[in-house]
Amino acid sequence: EGATLLDRVRFDFPLLGVAARTDLAADGVVARAELVLTALAAKPRRVTEAASLEGLRPGTPQFDQAVLDVAEMARRRCRTLTNLPGDADWRQAMIPVYVKRTLHAAIAGGGPVHHL
Repeated sequence: EGATLLDRVRFDFPLLGVAARTDLAADGVVARAELVLTALAAKPRRVTEAASLEGLRPGTPQFDQAVLDVAEMARRRCRTLTNLPGDADWRQAMIPVYVKRTLHAAIAGGGPVHHL
């Protein structure tokens, strides 16, 4: 039991968060695709266009183009807050990069996509 009072000199804020859920059907096509972006605004933003991946087979040109389209739509629909540390334009430019990486990792069953 106890209490702590801290005077923090700085706060750590995430610059961008991307979460994807993809389910594949038995025949290998995408049965379900969901995408949410965080740390860009006051609340998470669902990108409903991710559903356009449903019915497509990963690894095909149609699927790859749909991922590019979803990433670009996410960039257009989501606006970064300008009152957070860091360059808002750079964070905006990173949206499609991380959306593509995250969707491909989700399809492959991979874990978190981030650079260290």
